[in-house]
Amino acid sequence: MIANDKEKAKSHGILVDIDCLFDTRLAVLESMDDILTEEILLNGYFTRERDDFDGIDLHEFRKRYKERNLNTLQHSKPTTLLVNLRDTVARYIYNSTREGKINRTELILNIYPFELNKEEINDFVLCLKYYTDNMVPVRVINSPYTDITPGFLDENVVGFFTYDWYDWLLYHWVPLSKHRLDSVVMMVPKVFPLSRKEAADQIRQIEQESKDLLLPSDGIDELLEEMGSKEILIEKLFSLLIGFTFVDTREFCIVLPDDFVLPTPENK
Repeated sequence: MIANDKEKAKSHGILVDIDCLFDTRLAVLESMDDILTEEILLNGYFTRERDDFDGIDLHEFRKRYKERNLNTLQHSKPTTLLVNLRDTVARYIYNSTREGKINRTELILNIYPFELNKEEINDFVLCLKYYTDNMVPVRVINSPYTDITPGFLDENVVGFFTYDWYDWLLYHWVPLSKHRLDSVVMMVPKVFPLSRKEAADQIRQIEQESKDLLLPSDGIDELLEEMGSKEILIEKLFSLLIGFTFVDTREFCIVLPDDFVLPTPENK
C-alpha cells in the first residue's frame, strides 16, 4: 500500500514531558515536609488518583509545583517510565515494522518549565540515549502546554506522555472537538489534579460546553447515570477528542525496589 502525502509527511515522534521522567511531585513534597512525605509514600502515593495529600497544604503544594525550578529537578528521582523507556520505544518500532511501515522514530523531550543551559540539556539527552540504548535520535524542545497544539502533534507525534494532561486537554478542548486526532495517543497517569469540589465544578462546565460540541444534555445525563462516575465520564469524553489511555500511576513515580510491597488494607 502506498502511503498518502500526509502519512509520508508525518514525523513519528514520541513526545515526553520531563516531569514524566523525573518525579518532581515527590521532590516538591519533600521540600515541604520530608518526614511527612515518608508517610505519604507508604500510604497511597503510588496508587493515588489526586495530587491531594493528607497533611499537605494543597494550595502551597500547587504553588511550589507551579514554581518548580532546576533545584526541584536536581532533587527529583527517576521514574519507572524513564527506566522502561527503552521497552516503550522498542515496542512502537516493532509494531510499526509488523504493520509494514518504515518510520523514522524520534524521541522528543519537552524540558518545560525548566531553563537549562546547553551542557545540562546535553546531559539529559545522554541520559535518554542511555535508557533507550541509543535506538532513536533525541530532540529537545521547551514548550508550555499552550504551545503543544493539536496541529503540532498531528504533524510530529504518535505518542504523547504528559503528567499535566488535564490542563492540556481543557486548553485545547475546542479545536479537538472539531477535529479528532486519530493518529496520536496520549498516555497519562490516572491522577486528577483537582480537588473533588473543583472536579465537580469542572464537570458542570464540560457538560455545558458539550451541549454544543459533543452530546445533547440527555446524553450526558444517561452517561452519568450509566457510569456512576464523573471521572469516568471525563475519560470517555476526552477519548472522543484524541487517542487517550490511562497508564498505571506508578509509571510516573519513583522506581520501586523489586522487593517493595505496596501497602494494602491487608498488609499495612
